[in-house]
Amino acid sequence: MSFTNFYIRFSPHYKLYVRQRDQLVFESILQENNIDFFSNIKEQAFLDMGIRYFLLEADRSKIDALLIKHQLIAQIESNNMPDFTTHKKIMKIYLLVALIVVLLMIAVIVFDAIRSQS
Repeated sequence: MSFTNFYIRFSPHYKLYVRQRDQLVFESILQENNIDFFSNIKEQAFLDMGIRYFLLEADRSKIDALLIKHQLIAQIESNNMPDFTTHKKIMKIYLLVALIVVLLMIAVIVFDAIRSQS
């Protein structure tokens, strides 16, 4: 939480939402690059879009380059963008379970066919 840079809210700024799991990485990147930011998680009613950061408009291009360099997913106030890396992992699990079920069904059918011939 950064209360020392409250002035950003009254300067030309924009809001950027960063996923909770990227919060520490994002804040450390901003501090390493001497970029001022303001964030107060207590002001946010919901965290489903991520943690809201107030950033100076003058730093926008520098922040965009840092997000790309460190492969962090962030968004401005807009429609919520899904996290495709999480969905990809879930789809792999679904496919594995479906494959196991299909193989078990084939094994049961083959076993039943062999048993009925005997």
